[in-house]
Amino acid sequence: MASKHRSGLTSRRATCLISALTLLSAFPFLFVFIQCDDGTLTTTIDSETSPSSLTSKNNILGVIRYCGYCPYDISVTCDEQLETIMNGKPGLDVEEARNSLLPTCGFDREEPYVLLHVGPHKTGTTSIQSFVFESIYNNRTFFDEDNFAIPKYDDMPGRFVEEGTWLNFAHCMIHNYRKDGGDMNQDGCNGVRAVLPAFMQKNYDAKRNVLIVAEDLDRKTIDHQRIQYYLRPYKRIKVVATYRRLHQWLFSFYNQIVQLYLKHYIRNQTEYPSFVQWIESQYSNFLQVHTFAVAERYGNSGRIESVEIINMHDTADIVKSFFCNFLETPATCKAAEFRRKVSIINKGRLHDYDRLCTKAMLSGKIKNFHLAISKRVANKLEADIAKRNLFGVEGYPKKCLNQTFLDLLMKTEMEQEEKYFPDWYRKNGGPGMILASFDEATDNFCSMDVDRILDSGILDEVLKGY
Repeated sequence: MASKHRSGLTSRRATCLISALTLLSAFPFLFVFIQCDDGTLTTTIDSETSPSSLTSKNNILGVIRYCGYCPYDISVTCDEQLETIMNGKPGLDVEEARNSLLPTCGFDREEPYVLLHVGPHKTGTTSIQSFVFESIYNNRTFFDEDNFAIPKYDDMPGRFVEEGTWLNFAHCMIHNYRKDGGDMNQDGCNGVRAVLPAFMQKNYDAKRNVLIVAEDLDRKTIDHQRIQYYLRPYKRIKVVATYRRLHQWLFSFYNQIVQLYLKHYIRNQTEYPSFVQWIESQYSNFLQVHTFAVAERYGNSGRIESVEIINMHDTADIVKSFFCNFLETPATCKAAEFRRKVSIINKGRLHDYDRLCTKAMLSGKIKNFHLAISKRVANKLEADIAKRNLFGVEGYPKKCLNQTFLDLLMKTEMEQEEKYFPDWYRKNGGPGMILASFDEATDNFCSMDVDRILDSGILDEVLKGY
């Protein structure tokens, strides 16, 4: 974190490097990021770190800060205090300097922590939420056995219920509430403010860890200082996010977004975009809520002890992987292994025929079409077209993403996986693995050209009965 006192660039850089080396020698088991005054990032990995601490979870990126923010004094960071001590007393024992900070700025590594699973959307977070919700509301005890407390609706009241309960917390963390796109206003968060402190204090006193799973914590407008305030008296806040490849994640996210806005499209309140149109207009915006952008925001806030990333492509069961491999909670792991698999309600579906029907209705070619029957009508039209083989062997007319964009997307994924999951990436074929994944998703890169189809008149006879 940048110092408030700016001298010369050389001096600032030197003190930053000293701080990094100091922290490393004090905590040889950490992977430390220090933000320097000149904006550069010093990354230090101890060569003597035991293999198990880094490679046992080689699908996880560990970014650990040593007390980047002082909970007792918001004007001075721990890094700045440590620099001041070391610069003022050359030759001071590192351990003595570190210990001198603990009463005001540090924390006992044995004390409990809060783990925030921040999504992002479409990475299996809903599966984890559903498992946790079903477990705590059926009075399962395995979370207690693993020393984790889970807030219930009474601890986080608001608009969202059941497995969405923890979204009440997330939406109260959005900086300007509804003005920033949240679903709760400041008054609506009064319930959380009123009851959550008692839950946090009770479990902190009992030295229990707390788990909160809320995919809407991936929002760009999340207020990290507010998170820290709401989670008092906990000093240790950890974050975990899940990685899904961009080309798969974008398509899945698009399907979820357009499903949410379907009624607005049918009412002609806004245009129903194809996936190709959506990418062209929204790609840069949604890139801000992809895994690495979300992780960087939390890591750079200076208020989080650690930010770690789980590789969704390295597991067939994200729930089991989260509790067994990441958290290493034996009782909950066993429950996850033998759980009843539930149907996830936000599973995406293709929307080309929904768009076709919507445009046909708006152009007067379909008479009876509204939200309640939209899916049924779209499925019927798809079946009627297939029965008459109206699109032939080549299929319906399409508009596709341009190759330049696809090449950039592929290059980005290769660079991300090689950087963050190097062992797994090389072990599973490296670039060849990404190429194969792109080949499987080829059909997703194109969208139905509904205007061309309707203008051609090929469906006029079929649509007379709709």
